[in-house]
Amino acid sequence: MKITLTNPVWYLMLCLLSGLVFASILYFRHRNDGLTLRQRALGMALRALSVTLITALLINIMILVIQRRTEKPLVVMLHDNSQSVKLAGSDTPTWIQQWNSAADQLSDRFDVRQCTFGEHLSTEGALSFDQKQTNIAQSLSELYQQYGGSNLTAIILATDGIYTHGGHPYQSVQNLKTPVFTVALGDTNVYRDVKIQRINHNRYAYLGNTFALNIDVNATRFQGEQCQLTVELNHTVVAKRTVQVTDEHFFETLDVPLTADSLGVQRYVVKITTDVAERNKRNNVQEAFVEVLDNRRKILLLSSSINPDITAIRQTLEKNKHYEIEVQYGKPANKPINMYDVVVFYQLPSRWNDYYAKAIQEALTAETPCFFMLGDQTDYNKFNALQMGLTIQMKGAQSNNETFVEPNANFSGFQPSESLLQLLRHTPPLELPFATYSTEGNVQTFLFQKIHGVLTDMPVILFSTKLGLRYGLSIGNGLWRWRLYD
Repeated sequence: MKITLTNPVWYLMLCLLSGLVFASILYFRHRNDGLTLRQRALGMALRALSVTLITALLINIMILVIQRRTEKPLVVMLHDNSQSVKLAGSDTPTWIQQWNSAADQLSDRFDVRQCTFGEHLSTEGALSFDQKQTNIAQSLSELYQQYGGSNLTAIILATDGIYTHGGHPYQSVQNLKTPVFTVALGDTNVYRDVKIQRINHNRYAYLGNTFALNIDVNATRFQGEQCQLTVELNHTVVAKRTVQVTDEHFFETLDVPLTADSLGVQRYVVKITTDVAERNKRNNVQEAFVEVLDNRRKILLLSSSINPDITAIRQTLEKNKHYEIEVQYGKPANKPINMYDVVVFYQLPSRWNDYYAKAIQEALTAETPCFFMLGDQTDYNKFNALQMGLTIQMKGAQSNNETFVEPNANFSGFQPSESLLQLLRHTPPLELPFATYSTEGNVQTFLFQKIHGVLTDMPVILFSTKLGLRYGLSIGNGLWRWRLYD
């Protein structure tokens, strides 16, 4: 313990003097207080001591206590606990014994901590080699977060270098401020092996259509041998190929066409077999899952007259082979509305006739997804009566404004691509009615009107739901200009 003064030593003499003066005045000023000389002297001494200590504390006396503790340098032994290390073919019990023995030898000079890792760092538990995922970079980061503030001297990393998650370990090692010593595990011998390296395929197929599995086959030290590739569905072989291996390091991609015969998610098992013994047969099998959908989506477009916008819409939708579009002009639909997946009502309800009034009610009653495209031929009073969440009140005689569009940054109905947003910001103007627009209910505006460079809150395209019915609305003529622009 060490006492340090921040002021000169003679300040203590002043403290002692002030204590004696204060005590003397207190005890010798009045001598008729009934105290004996001995009692008065004792009281004076205690009072002088207390006053001296109090004034001494006011001059900032510091008491410095120094404790010395010796710590060993910290060494963390980090071991890969994934299944791939055990599959490498080493004598696992012997290696574990050697690893623990090395830790015991280092503990004489260092504070040794043993950790394991798979997808994350573990500071508890023995080596079991049961982890199915390996993230070396994340484990090193977690280790440094836990031990980086202590006297960490070195990290001993034992791994086969195989990682299934995270970034490259080299970058994590570079970020550490501690030396990392690696112990390479695994078998460097090259064994005879044939495997299915990868299967590329579409996630979806349509009933009755043909699709392909692109299967990458890799073979090592199988030159001159033949392998049999089979594809099974519900334990039945649906395709078979013979693979002739032509060199020591062989690679080939096989395109295997299949037919989608059943609806739902189909599980295809791809196997490759050979008569030659292999060390590892786990990589001879892979699975592929394909969801088979029921035909193309049927879209019905109804209009009371021909318009260039309809041609632009039809040509755009026909580019997608998953859509089947049917267009009807000037006459009622001759098929039930509920047999279609989506119904587009172009400029309906009409100002000139009620051909499709029944079709509109059927679609709303059946909760068939609808898209109303409003324009010059729309009877807005009849449309407002449908209560679709948008009300349009014309201002005087029906007239149009040339209006640009601006995407709604807060729209959450779906995620449009950045290229689509950029296209919409530069498309030619549409012709929209000069009117008052009001929305209500569960309505989300996708595009707003931009008139003479001024952004408004009036909608151009919006989406909503009504009692389970999903529908969209658009206002304006001139979509054919957008197609020409694109």
